[in-house]
Amino acid sequence: MAATGGDGSGGPAPTLGEFLRERRMRLQPEEAGLRRPRGQRSSADPGMRREEVAELADISVAYYTFIERGRDVRPSKEVLRSIGRALNLTAGEQRQLLDLRTGEPPRHHSILTEIGEEVHELVDVLDPNPTYTMNARWDLMHWNRAAELLFTNWHRRPPEEQNMLWFYLCDPYARRLYVDWEAEARNQVAHFRESYSQFGHDPSFMALLEEIFTITPEARTWWERHDGPPNRSGIKRVRLPDHREVGLRQLVLEVADNPEIQVVTYFAGWDDSEDDADD
Repeated sequence: MAATGGDGSGGPAPTLGEFLRERRMRLQPEEAGLRRPRGQRSSADPGMRREEVAELADISVAYYTFIERGRDVRPSKEVLRSIGRALNLTAGEQRQLLDLRTGEPPRHHSILTEIGEEVHELVDVLDPNPTYTMNARWDLMHWNRAAELLFTNWHRRPPEEQNMLWFYLCDPYARRLYVDWEAEARNQVAHFRESYSQFGHDPSFMALLEEIFTITPEARTWWERHDGPPNRSGIKRVRLPDHREVGLRQLVLEVADNPEIQVVTYFAGWDDSEDDADD
């Protein structure tokens, strides 16, 4: 039986070449530290070029092209790790890349439900910067007081609502908080798809999605459209209770020992009121 994909489509899992091409097309040269001369970008050339990936991975363009086109080559783990670094793959995507090298179905990983004391203390010490930590299913594991003030008092919410995807898509306050809620919500659906590709075998993922689709029907359309890679800009435009619009810079950290655990924190960015004062 062919392995099924983790994107909810039920189709076959991607080949190694398909996986690399999709990741290459979603990554912009600037995100990899490259600058192209003016006039060398086009709508038909949305992501990284093969030669750019090969240069960053320190392999030949021909060899990378063979890998992506599915030619009968056997890249080593070291070569794939270099390609993964060139494509800015997450730890989970790196594992998936190595799984695809062998042609075996993706390994199933258990969702972590606990964090160490060090992560717990880090979230607390980052206050007054709003900070929380979540697992692969985006279940919240710990948050600080500033996060409650910005988002919601999760301590008063039932466990099934202590989830960031649920907050973005189902909490009425999120629609008021984000200046462009729909764009933000669609972007989070695209981000969550990446986690789903690693852990979609876990029935709790689809249970979460089905609950969200029931509450917010348009989310099902966004999920099924598979509109493309998420916007990785770190700026979140939010509207505070006093009606000021501010920009918050988002920083996402992966815990080295448990890369499925993410620590998300926010820093002050720009403030529209400051721009008005300069006029």
